[in-house]
Amino acid sequence: MTQVATVFFVGRFQPESFLEFIRHRAERLSLAAAVHSAGPNCIEVSVAGDEELLDAFELACSLGPSFSGGWYPVALSNQLEPATSAGTRLFDREICIWRDSDGGVHAWEDRCPHRGMRLSFGFVRGDRIACLYHGWQYDMQGRCRFIPAHPQLDVPSTIRVATYPCIDRLGMVWMCSDLKMEMPLDLPIDRRDIAPVRSLYVDCAPIATMQALSARSECTVLAGGALISIHAGPQNMIAGFQPFGKGKTALHIVFLGSPEQYPGNARRSAAVWAEELRHDLEREPVPDTAPAGSYEAAPWRS
Repeated sequence: MTQVATVFFVGRFQPESFLEFIRHRAERLSLAAAVHSAGPNCIEVSVAGDEELLDAFELACSLGPSFSGGWYPVALSNQLEPATSAGTRLFDREICIWRDSDGGVHAWEDRCPHRGMRLSFGFVRGDRIACLYHGWQYDMQGRCRFIPAHPQLDVPSTIRVATYPCIDRLGMVWMCSDLKMEMPLDLPIDRRDIAPVRSLYVDCAPIATMQALSARSECTVLAGGALISIHAGPQNMIAGFQPFGKGKTALHIVFLGSPEQYPGNARRSAAVWAEELRHDLEREPVPDTAPAGSYEAAPWRS
């Protein structure tokens, strides 16, 4: 259902560049946007479209240009076994990630076009995923191929699920947050010998989490914020940064090296360190002001 909302962005930014960014985000989400006023501290925009897309627009704009239209990790590779599916979120949008029987990974909108059931609740058979509710089956391109209630039906090609670019790299499942953007995943690190540590879900907003991590001496931000290099004592780790939602961030942590290099004690030590990091981030006060040269905007909707 189409809704119209007025969104106010309050913060510190250059109006011209931020307006260009707003228009780009609205266009990518197929939303109609109209600017009512624009100043150095407040911008008023009315946006029309689906409510879920409005939420995604608001979150993406609040995080700033560095957090939009790119690749993000959404799970550790070992967490998604062949012929299984799972649900996650990116910019508060519900996403179904699944791995076909041959090991290929897929990231889709987590909604069956029939009755809106989450596809992540469904089951994978070969190169198809089927909805749990009525068993509608979708191929790897997101097109519905079989409806059990009408087994002889030539299913119309218009019945399909929105699919996102998805790839398995660096021990993580990555998806591109932009349906229309075709760009390769470019990482500063490309290794096949990876030992997973754990996925960490932090009750802290993505921008605040990134600011806190950037300020820690053992952390170095890479790939525009998609990766965090961590030097915790003798251990070197990489964390994939997932903007889960407005108040939640996920970090997918791996060792750089084969599992044989990291015995049980090393993994337990890393897991304890990660849990302490989560507690520190959740206790960390949100900065009153943004660091020099950074982006800051706090949206609210009427």
